[in-house]
Amino acid sequence: MKMFTLGHVPMYNETLNLGCEQVPYFRTLEFSEILLKTEHLLLKTVDAPDQSKGLFLTASGTGAMEATVLNCLNTEDFVLIVNGGTFGERSEKLCILYKIPHKVLFLPYGEFLTKDKLEPYQSFAFSAMLVNIHESSTC
Repeated sequence: MKMFTLGHVPMYNETLNLGCEQVPYFRTLEFSEILLKTEHLLLKTVDAPDQSKGLFLTASGTGAMEATVLNCLNTEDFVLIVNGGTFGERSEKLCILYKIPHKVLFLPYGEFLTKDKLEPYQSFAFSAMLVNIHESSTC
């Protein structure tokens, strides 16, 4: 069994100082304004089309992964999962749990996902691809 806990990551003093402040109550105009500004900056960062909306989950990364699998995929899909570490393993386990057909592209520790690694999978009719942008378990 693996246990995922926060490791020691030094924080900026500005970040630490924010921890001393009250968290805005979620039923206030202040909180709504913070959330709307955050959504605007997020969508701008990913260059989303004008009518796009952001989605904020009060869950862990695993909760977000499960929400994605449950709400975007079903047993009629065929998914390519890039397993480059612990998050890739979780994606595979979620597809197994929800009986979503899939194929796994395994990346050994230290290897990067490149175009040539995807070429053997071009002949498959995948409807989705699950890949984690940053596998923190393998850096």
